Amino acid sequence: MSMERAVASSALDRMCIPSQEASIRRPRLQSAVRCDSVARCSGHSLIVSGHFFASAALAGVAWVCARRVAGRRLHRDMLLVQVQSAPSDMPDLDSVSVALELAERVEDFEEAARLRDRIRSLEEAYPFQALLWRQQRQVMQTIDQVLRSNNVLETRLSAVKRLQELASPPAVAPGAEDALHKALREVSGSDAEAVRRAISEALIACWLQSGDEETDSTLKAGMTLLDLGSFGEATKVFSEVIERVPTFAEAWNKRATAFYFMKDYEASISDCKEVLRLKPRHFGCMSGLGKCYLAQGDAARCLQCMRAALEVHPDLAIAKRHVMQARLQTALEPQVTRAVEAFRKGDEVAMEQGETLLCHWDVHQMVSPGPEAGGGFLYFFRLKYTNHSSQPVPCTARSLARFYVLHFADGEVFPFTRITEEGSPAQFTLSPGDEYKFCWVLIVGRPLKGMTGGTVFEVLDDDVAVGFTHAGLEVSCPRDAEEVTGDKARMLGAGHHFTGHLDLRHMKKSNIGNHKQMTVATAKAAVVAVASVAAVAAAAAAAAAAAAAAAAAAAAAAAAAAAVALLCSAEDLYGVGAQQALKVFIA
Repeated sequence: MSMERAVASSALDRMCIPSQEASIRRPRLQSAVRCDSVARCSGHSLIVSGHFFASAALAGVAWVCARRVAGRRLHRDMLLVQVQSAPSDMPDLDSVSVALELAERVEDFEEAARLRDRIRSLEEAYPFQALLWRQQRQVMQTIDQVLRSNNVLETRLSAVKRLQELASPPAVAPGAEDALHKALREVSGSDAEAVRRAISEALIACWLQSGDEETDSTLKAGMTLLDLGSFGEATKVFSEVIERVPTFAEAWNKRATAFYFMKDYEASISDCKEVLRLKPRHFGCMSGLGKCYLAQGDAARCLQCMRAALEVHPDLAIAKRHVMQARLQTALEPQVTRAVEAFRKGDEVAMEQGETLLCHWDVHQMVSPGPEAGGGFLYFFRLKYTNHSSQPVPCTARSLARFYVLHFADGEVFPFTRITEEGSPAQFTLSPGDEYKFCWVLIVGRPLKGMTGGTVFEVLDDDVAVGFTHAGLEVSCPRDAEEVTGDKARMLGAGHHFTGHLDLRHMKKSNIGNHKQMTVATAKAAVVAVASVAAVAAAAAAAAAAAAAAAAAAAAAAAAAAAVALLCSAEDLYGVGAQQALKVFIA
């Protein structure tokens, strides 16, 4: 047996392609084949069986089979399988295989048997090339199962699992990972989201494997340290893996993650670039690289990385969020800037009203909690959005972000933006004629002189976003508003969805003076759930009880009740109802 056959037989026995042989591939075939070449492959059988079929029908069958050969080759080309040239005398196994199918279709069993023998002899003569050919056929058949949208979900998920096995080291089938990436981009159908999620998980599972058990075990040990927050120790473990297998992309990726948490962004960026050199379509690394750039203040590069990640993985949540925030920032910035400048100069603030989406709001001052409950100024807002679009151009709109500009009595101006992420309680959709009502409570440390804001919507056409629109708010004067009790606020909020409390009492004056928009992350940090307000009052009540001051404790409880018992049946931003929070405090 020749050396080549010995190596190939070993590969067949182990069903794997060693890493040093990863570049050995069968030649890329032509993208089309002539019908007469298929006829020659089937030999004299076409003539023998001619008396069974009309010549036109036979030509049609040959044409269909020829198209099948061309389709297979084009499909393989799209998977970008890079292969090395095989011996020039290596026959075309695809053509022989299709000729076999043609012989079986015309019931030429003698020719079919001859072609099967021919395929067996070719596989014996060229075992390594035959192995690659069979793996490629299996990859193509499996990805067809994944992309076929009329298949049941279980069939598609099973096919994804099989592709994962084919793409996992050490037995990596040529084109298997390419097939997963292709499916990730092109999957469709009613269950596309579930299938794409399974494909994403399959790719990540493949990346976590090096093909060597000891290396994989060491990587997992480093990941455990990473989860425990031992970032320095984790980098040492990942460095050990990198020294052992420098081509293992996931070791670089995990070390980049550890460097990111250590705030060593330059080191993390360097490792991310090495990951993308080894795995150019590693969407997780792309988004991680974007986060590094964002941490350095380079929003433009961050956005570039996130968009690149979406080209590979269209449903990558973190990338979609960053891209959407950038788009919204662009849409909101002119309105926010105009309102801020008008408040600072003392000019009239004129907010643009939407053509079809209208918003009305009112504000009430609330009885402020005493110093033992934190003090501050409470304002109760009610908003109602209405979609007035109608024929001939009706539109459905979904809320994406809200912005507010606060003008304090001492002259300070503070703008902030809140992104209403998909699936969050704060997001709502308005069909033509619909209305949506919600209310919320703002707590600040100083009285408000004026306030305005607006909402950006995306316009939907059959659930597909086709553009932006907005609804502006007229300027409100909170300090001149009617003062109400908690019970009165509960009555006013009937029929409105309660979205929670936003507590800005602890925002420093210097931060407000910077006139920078508060991002969604800062907004979330500033939001205090109703339970938190109750906890502050509970601490005061406990201290009073310890001092045997029952009257003071009762007063604290009453103040807290005024703050938290606004809408007893409502849900706040963190899913804790006001009634539940009040019960926690009383307990």
